[in-house]
Amino acid sequence: MPLRFHRVKKQKIAIVRAIIKRPKILILDEAMSSMDSASEEEIIKNIKESQKEMTIIVVSHRLSTVRKAEMVISTAEELLERDREFYNIFSTQVRSNGL
Repeated sequence: MPLRFHRVKKQKIAIVRAIIKRPKILILDEAMSSMDSASEEEIIKNIKESQKEMTIIVVSHRLSTVRKAEMVISTAEELLERDREFYNIFSTQVRSNGL
């Protein structure tokens, strides 16, 4: 548990440092992968509230992260139809998170 906590804390600090720089475009590539859903929700809410003039590109395999996006390049339905690996990941997340 302490190792996971340390990773989450490092991820949060990295995200805050990136936001403080106020870039026009912020790319978060699996930036919340070690966080639980509540921490992820808190980070996304704070980003949306404080950085309305920033374009944020999020790369994620977590359904909970993708669902919060304003725009998704490929829909979950499209991915489910054409990508067996995505379908397996999606099914596992749905079962484990009760989505």
